[in-house]
Amino acid sequence: MERIVGSYDEGYFKMPSLTIEPLTANPGSIIGYSRDNTTLHWTELWSKCYETWNTFLQALQPWFDQHDAKLTFISNRKKGLIKAVADNFHYCNHKFCFRRMHKNFKKIYKGTHLEKLSWNAARTYKTIDKDNFLVKLGEDHLSILRVRDKPLHKLLEKLNMMMMTLMYDRRTKASIWDQDGLVPRAVAQIAKLKKWYGKFDLVGVDKNKWTAIKDCLRWTVNLDAQKCECKEWQVSGLPCVHPVCILVWLRKPSWKKYCSEYHWVSTYMKAYDNAVYPVADETSWVKPPREFRPPPLLRPTRRPRKSRIKDEDKFTNCSARRCGKRCHFEHNKKICKGHLVVDKVVHNKKKLTRVDTPRS
Repeated sequence: MERIVGSYDEGYFKMPSLTIEPLTANPGSIIGYSRDNTTLHWTELWSKCYETWNTFLQALQPWFDQHDAKLTFISNRKKGLIKAVADNFHYCNHKFCFRRMHKNFKKIYKGTHLEKLSWNAARTYKTIDKDNFLVKLGEDHLSILRVRDKPLHKLLEKLNMMMMTLMYDRRTKASIWDQDGLVPRAVAQIAKLKKWYGKFDLVGVDKNKWTAIKDCLRWTVNLDAQKCECKEWQVSGLPCVHPVCILVWLRKPSWKKYCSEYHWVSTYMKAYDNAVYPVADETSWVKPPREFRPPPLLRPTRRPRKSRIKDEDKFTNCSARRCGKRCHFEHNKKICKGHLVVDKVVHNKKKLTRVDTPRS
């Protein structure tokens, strides 16, 4: 295996030299390491826990505080990350990737009907609509992996190349777009909404205030404030179907004026303007300033784990171990210290049985 991916111990020996290369190629980067001066072993290895995320966010906080607008963190609910974001950026929003959450959801609750209800609840823009979908869902219910296993120095080199390629490809792709217009995704969304023109009754209230009526329902639109009563315009930054129909009727084709700057091509170019430069080849790295040794390898007596340990908020599969006192998962009744709780509904998979039939 070492001939294919390299030596894992060698990765620890070369990491001090590798930490110098990103700082040389990309000034302003954040990187560091530490060791135990007695044993010369690595310390403070990164893992998915609160201490790791808290230290990482504290290092980035001076740069994030320079942003004028309110920040929004989007994550996939890593262990300890929710609490770390709340402690360091309590004034910011924290949203979660529903696609990742749904992968755990569908392991137990299968079927297209529940999938449709859960996605509708995630995509809605009004609180009352979200609550309705969640109530309906509750009623129906009661009825980066390619490099994670490489040595440290190989992993960081691969990530450096991946980031460099990503920045270059997106910057090149955006260079042929209309620099004074909207990104293609926004243009396609507006073109799709234009097909709804003529299906709403439009009533003027003021110079820039209108009301769209359809099937006894009405939505008030303020073109100057870029607000619609359905809340989609305020959340997405793109005009929803109601202002699109009004703007088409008013013959105002300047869509960029009515879209958030986050959908402008110029803003997209700013996001990928700075390049990520590659680190030097391994043969030209400087000699490590200090000696480092890999951390001691402690192997347990049992067979190594193949699957990662899931967090408490993750869905449990039907084969999960549960306490005999009907308490919680992931422990037995000998070490149980909890209280009795209501049984959770777990849909067990039906075992397939083979039935032999005589041949005709």
